Amino acid sequence: MRVPAVAAVVLASGGGARLASALASVAWAGERIVLDPAARLTREPLPRGVRLHAGVAEPLELTTAPWVLLLGDGEIASADVPAAIATAVAEPGARPAYRIPVAVQGFGATFRPPRAPIRLARRSEARLRIG
Repeated sequence: MRVPAVAAVVLASGGGARLASALASVAWAGERIVLDPAARLTREPLPRGVRLHAGVAEPLELTTAPWVLLLGDGEIASADVPAAIATAVAEPGARPAYRIPVAVQGFGATFRPPRAPIRLARRSEARLRIG
């Protein structure tokens, strides 16, 4: 399933297998962008069609897609996310932003924080604070 209305912006910190996994998990997005504020990944090989932005930038200014999905390079969008997002952004009364639950796995356990972070936002209405 492709969701062309969504640009996935992956905030990079180290690259490598973690970044590759995060990008693969959002292959369904209409656009994939790696935001590398520290400019460490200028020589990192990226999958075809993925755009790298080295340096500080406002994620909403990196695309013209109507919706922006934010991920860290250590996060993976689960298999049910594309269909849920496609349904949400296609609704006429879609909200300007959506919280997406996070599951953190480690040490043989899965932790689900009680409050899901806002990860999907309509670009025209969102204001993001990074840091």
